[in-house]
Amino acid sequence: MVALVGGILPVTASAANPASDGLVLTEYVEGTSFNKALEIYNGTGGPVDLTVHAVRAYHNGRALAEGPSATVPLDGATTLADGAVYVVAHPQSNGGIKAVADDVDSGIQFNGDDALVLVNTATATVVDSFGQVGVDPGTQWSANGVGTLDQTLRRTDLVRDTDPVDAFDPSVRFATFPVDMVDGLGAFPDPYEDPVDPEDLCNAGEVTPIHEVQGTGFSSPLAGQAVTVEGIVVGDFQHSGSLGGFFVQEQDDEVDGDPSTSEGVFVAGTRDAVDTGDRVVASGSVAESFGLTQVNASATAVCGSGAVTQTQLDLPATTLQKESLEGMALTAGGLTVSEVYAAARFGELRLAAGGRLWQPTELHEPGSAQSKSLAERNVRRSLILDDGSNVQNPDPVPYVTDRVLRVGDVVTGVEGVLHYAFSQYRIQPTDDPAFATVNQRPEAPAEVGGTVSVASFNVLNYFNGPDFPTSRGADTTQEFERQRTKILAAIDQLGADVVGLMEIENDGYGPGSAIADLVAGLNDLAGTSIWAFVDPGRDRLGDDEIAVGLIYRTDHVAWVGEAAVLDSSVDPGFIDRLSRPVLAATFNYRGDKMTVAVNHLKSKGSSCADYGDPEDPEQGNCNGVRTAAAQAEADWLRSHPTGFRERDVMVIGDLNAYGREDPIDALSAGGFSKIIDSSAAAPHYSYVFDGRSGMLDHALASQELMAKVTGATIWHINADEPLAYDYDLSFGRPPGLYEPHAYRSSDHDPVVVGVRLTPPATR
Repeated sequence: MVALVGGILPVTASAANPASDGLVLTEYVEGTSFNKALEIYNGTGGPVDLTVHAVRAYHNGRALAEGPSATVPLDGATTLADGAVYVVAHPQSNGGIKAVADDVDSGIQFNGDDALVLVNTATATVVDSFGQVGVDPGTQWSANGVGTLDQTLRRTDLVRDTDPVDAFDPSVRFATFPVDMVDGLGAFPDPYEDPVDPEDLCNAGEVTPIHEVQGTGFSSPLAGQAVTVEGIVVGDFQHSGSLGGFFVQEQDDEVDGDPSTSEGVFVAGTRDAVDTGDRVVASGSVAESFGLTQVNASATAVCGSGAVTQTQLDLPATTLQKESLEGMALTAGGLTVSEVYAAARFGELRLAAGGRLWQPTELHEPGSAQSKSLAERNVRRSLILDDGSNVQNPDPVPYVTDRVLRVGDVVTGVEGVLHYAFSQYRIQPTDDPAFATVNQRPEAPAEVGGTVSVASFNVLNYFNGPDFPTSRGADTTQEFERQRTKILAAIDQLGADVVGLMEIENDGYGPGSAIADLVAGLNDLAGTSIWAFVDPGRDRLGDDEIAVGLIYRTDHVAWVGEAAVLDSSVDPGFIDRLSRPVLAATFNYRGDKMTVAVNHLKSKGSSCADYGDPEDPEQGNCNGVRTAAAQAEADWLRSHPTGFRERDVMVIGDLNAYGREDPIDALSAGGFSKIIDSSAAAPHYSYVFDGRSGMLDHALASQELMAKVTGATIWHINADEPLAYDYDLSFGRPPGLYEPHAYRSSDHDPVVVGVRLTPPATR
């Protein structure tokens, strides 16, 4: 049976310039990043004055009575001729969009849940509208496979919608096309060929082999050319919110035998039914869509059925080797889950062959051949497991809803198609992957021994209100209570006597402060007042919104003397506008004392170039700032800032530097040794970033104290866990994955150290 499954985009008016009684929104581009654009068509029969027209945006359910969130005047031209279109785009949209744009405006910044209204400002009338003003649909309006998120929509009729508050069904007047497809933008009706007879298409004599479309490199040698391809459907991703097309692969007896050319390709621009195993012929133009070779189909036809052999994906593989499999059916297994961060936001995991990926500078000196080699191997060993969808914030969250999935677990088997998007090679699964739990949740920290234990814990922006949202941390009282429950459970189960905190709200030390709230919660759990905090006698600890803190168990140790603070006033080399001031205090255990200094050095996340510290290619932003801070701290601690000439000193905290980086070396040169030290044979981690594990959270000891250390551990309750399990409900995250326990209480793992302090009488 032969069935036509594609053809011309239908438009109700059949003239060269279809007629309308006003301007019409004819194309809507809601693409990746800033790829946003609108096309407006004039079919009135005469010129229209654009200077009295504007697009008004109503974001996130904003009501008509509240007025627009943004207004975009159509002032890129004065008049729009009959039959012409006007395109307005975001100024940071890609070159293909801006090439056909008549104007750019930062007001063209909408998402799938934002309503748009085209108005005549002179007559104060609605000319056309898109979406439903006053209603927030969640992430998008969607019906019958046509959605307003991550899609290009093209008008199928010219009936204007002049009631912006009535119900909106995008499938009534729009057809959907893949995200970032803009080949029809700037022309209406869109320049598609006339429908092709399916018999003619199935019997096409000039079929271009898929391997010739793909070529031997990263881009197609036929880009921009019209082709007809034939292949077997190996993955259909046309449902709403999906990829907007399907993959076809050359039949086994028609491949070229060249391992450098792919035999599969993505067919974009049609949403009609095909099934895996269908033999499909597609005509269209070859294009590169952000690195993915695809055929933008003007016509497709199902011409029979067939089968292809799946290719076993073997990693490590170079990017060119991965490119040679783009669009092809694959099978893979034995891949370790190396990152789960994006599961809740984008439905994707990072997988790696040969175990988890490691930060090169955790194990090797920056700039060394070993570090560079490890960075290269990380790329070759890994790729993304996607969920076959472009939907953001999927509910349910793929892969982590029906199981507790952690970094270190293993995908034992997956079948799918190799895709390229967002600068990453990714498997789009055609069947449910199989997982094996390898990295079980640790029930408690490992025993560290000693008479006193010290912990370091980043509490992930613990802001206790009372008004929400706060500037960082929880947005609502509900979120804060969820966060508080987890943080308290984690600290309570650490079993530590002294805990250094990072990312606690810098709101002082009064009864309503965040640190007082945290201590009150711990005392409630204990059933008695055994926890206290170190008050440095200041209104705030520096000017940042977050600060470090020290809490301790009064039934086991005593804080003695005065707290000391390292900031720019003590040493100009410590820039407290960037790193949070260091807090140090001395604790007494039955006559033996120890000083603890808690840190949170400047992150790698933003530039310090204004301070003469350009980005380091391996150690990231602000490496010089962190190194100078570490040097200043080592000097400061040698001065006994707490008033005790105490040689037992421990430096703890989030140093935002991996184990072999310069700030750690600076502390080592200053007399402090790493208590937990990674090596290639025995690596350690407290944080996972971009799929790579390493230690940002450290504990270092003076020479004298090092001899008293009895053990140390990292309690892996956070870094391996998906965001979907934490307190945060942003982006409509499903609340049901939350549980009131210590796991995913933060994004950093706590570090615990045991020390044998000895009463003088027993020495």
